[in-house]
Amino acid sequence: MRSMTYISTSKNRDLDGSVRRQAIPMIFQFFCNSDPFIPYLAVNYLDRFISRQELPHGKPWMIKLLCISYLSLAAKMKQSDFSLT
Repeated sequence: MRSMTYISTSKNRDLDGSVRRQAIPMIFQFFCNSDPFIPYLAVNYLDRFISRQELPHGKPWMIKLLCISYLSLAAKMKQSDFSLT
C-alpha cells in the first residue's frame, strides 16, 4: 500500500512517474515465473519505496537494481515454507 501522502508528494516530484513507467516493464522483463502474484507484489514494493524515497537523478542503474531487488523479495515472500532447517 502506498503512503498516505503519495499523491501529494508525487505531484511535487516528476521523477516518481518516470521511475514507475520505466520500472514496471523491467519487472515484467526480468520476471521468469508462472505466478502472476510475484510481479504484482514487486510493483507494490516499488510503489511503497518511491512514495517515501526520492531517487537521485542521472542514475538509471538504480531503477534496474530496484526491480531485481523487489522481484527477489516478492519471490521470497511468496514462498510458503520458511523453515530454518
